[in-house]
Amino acid sequence: MHRTLHLDSCSYPFLSAETCRSFDHYLFNTVGLSLPILMEVAGLSLATLFQRCCPNSDTEHPLFIFCGSGNNGGDGLVAARYLHQHLSHVHIIIPEQKTLSSHATQLLNMCHSLQIPVHHSIPTHLYTSWHAIDCLLGFGISGPVHTPYSDWIPTINTDASYILSCDLPSGMNPDTGVSLSDCIRPHTVLILSALKYYIKKIDRSNISMYFTDLGTHHFLQAFLNQYDYRNMFKTMDFVELI
Repeated sequence: MHRTLHLDSCSYPFLSAETCRSFDHYLFNTVGLSLPILMEVAGLSLATLFQRCCPNSDTEHPLFIFCGSGNNGGDGLVAARYLHQHLSHVHIIIPEQKTLSSHATQLLNMCHSLQIPVHHSIPTHLYTSWHAIDCLLGFGISGPVHTPYSDWIPTINTDASYILSCDLPSGMNPDTGVSLSDCIRPHTVLILSALKYYIKKIDRSNISMYFTDLGTHHFLQAFLNQYDYRNMFKTMDFVELI
């Protein structure tokens, strides 16, 4: 059973987008963790939380996983691979790109080998009802949302019967919680690795929020030279933020 953390009385640190980027740099260059390892853990966590939280996540209900060109998109490709083992209609929606990183290309090729359908636009003609996992944009966003994301976000908000966002809702400023243009309105958010500033600044009344440390909490403690996350993860499960 997952634990809960009351944000109003929370003493754990909240990180800015800049500090999150510095922590990533610390993980990769000082600790020696690799991006593929973190993506694999993040994608499996997304898949697990989706099956746990999504109402009617039965094997026949279609799921559209929206993957951007950054690290969040890689998390989504991993989640697609895991969920394809349990659900009958998993689809990947990803922008047309001339180049992908070598690891993203490898992840996408794995999905192709499993015959997971990949689309460059939303296949709304296939289904009248579908769930969505939002892996379009992460905390690296700094300006207005551009096409095709700006075209997809309103459709996701209108047509998806359930939305799970990865780390933060796409289109939201990770520091202020303000929408940079249009913004995903998720039912659930899975925060990865560290708590972000926006969490305490948004209206959480209609959003379920969960946190997973991706196995990096002891590295975060060393990076910040303070705090102790260990008591949050005694059960090796998600922490619900309330």
